[in-house]
Amino acid sequence: EAFRNACNRFFYVENLLEALQEDQKGKRSTSSAGEQTKDPPSKAVAIISKAIGEAEDDDWVNLSDVGNRIQGAKPDFDPRSFGCPNLSTLAEKSGGFEVRKGQGGTVHVRRKVPPRKASSRKSA
Repeated sequence: EAFRNACNRFFYVENLLEALQEDQKGKRSTSSAGEQTKDPPSKAVAIISKAIGEAEDDDWVNLSDVGNRIQGAKPDFDPRSFGCPNLSTLAEKSGGFEVRKGQGGTVHVRRKVPPRKASSRKSA
């Protein structure tokens, strides 16, 4: 744990080996040992939310800024540990965020706004 936190960026060898296997086979191997140890994308919601910070529910935040904050706080964070090739895919698959791709390739993310409760008042 101390070694991971002392690094600016930490990679799990399992994620690197899996990427190498994909390149060599030209497709993803579903029977690899690393695949069995992946966390579901929903487990990343808290990490991404914390990196978004105090933005209002309807504020879009640049995903690269979110990624930089995550790397600063958790050098061992890797979307591949959640079965996703990149942070934007992880944000989409986690179920907790909306992702918007803008001009110039920029990607923005925001927390999903919870549905508003309907008024319980009856109209006459």
